[in-house]
Amino acid sequence: MKQIIILLVFIMMLAACKNKNTNYSKKEGAQQEFDLLAAKKLSTQQCALCHNNESMPGERIGPTIAEIKKAYMIDNKDQASFVKAIQNWVAKLDPSISKMPEAIQKYNVMPMGAYKTNDVANIARYWYQQKEEKKSDILPTTPEEKGIAIALGTKKVLGKNLMGTIQKKGTSEALEFCNENAIKLTDSMANKFQATIRRLSDKARNPDNQADAAALEVITQYKKELSLGKALDAVVQDKGEIQQFYYPITTNSMCLQCHGVPQKNIKPAVLKNIKARYPLDKALGYDVNQLRGVWSITFSK
Repeated sequence: MKQIIILLVFIMMLAACKNKNTNYSKKEGAQQEFDLLAAKKLSTQQCALCHNNESMPGERIGPTIAEIKKAYMIDNKDQASFVKAIQNWVAKLDPSISKMPEAIQKYNVMPMGAYKTNDVANIARYWYQQKEEKKSDILPTTPEEKGIAIALGTKKVLGKNLMGTIQKKGTSEALEFCNENAIKLTDSMANKFQATIRRLSDKARNPDNQADAAALEVITQYKKELSLGKALDAVVQDKGEIQQFYYPITTNSMCLQCHGVPQKNIKPAVLKNIKARYPLDKALGYDVNQLRGVWSITFSK
């Protein structure tokens, strides 16, 4: 009788463990689904500017996500090695380890940026699991998502034209492009999104972009958070009938060609051109991953 009771207890314990494992698997599956959606959003926000699958060949400033995936899948069939290879490339940006030498010849090496290791890993996992090319845009449903979509959409247009000019004509020509076309392009995007879009800075190159008191408060807080190694999130302020949105503008290696340290990052000819076009310029002396300013966007609810 005692042996039967022990056997029954053992069977009940096995059943409990099995149920526990099943519940954990379900919970883990839900978490994985959420992570996939979050990774898709990261890919849209951080990669679509240069690697959008829907860009026409003549508009591209970098290989598409589909092209990157195809190149890295050749030697990295499983997800773990694929993710590791993408992380290794983003961490080093060394042409000697690139799987896409032809792309580097065509588009040059991507600029160094403050890419978080976990974000890169999640983006790479999303790329690996994506079965077919789909539109990368995620329809915004909240004021924060709407503001981010406007900021990144405008950044994409400016970045595409700026990087294309640098690659084809050089930094001095890109400076001329900014001087003559940046505000026009920003205004065209404002019309498209039915919003007011400005790029503001505490160290403005163009006096028209000097931050007002409200933007300076946000910039000060962003700089504090950046110095502590914190992620910079969007700031949304409810103003009744409208939403005031702020989003950080941080520097990468490409920015330093015009906003870095004179003689170190900025060539003499480029510096001379800057002084000629912007006699009141304050936007010098930056290093990578520093706050250059903020997107200030106002839109109706």
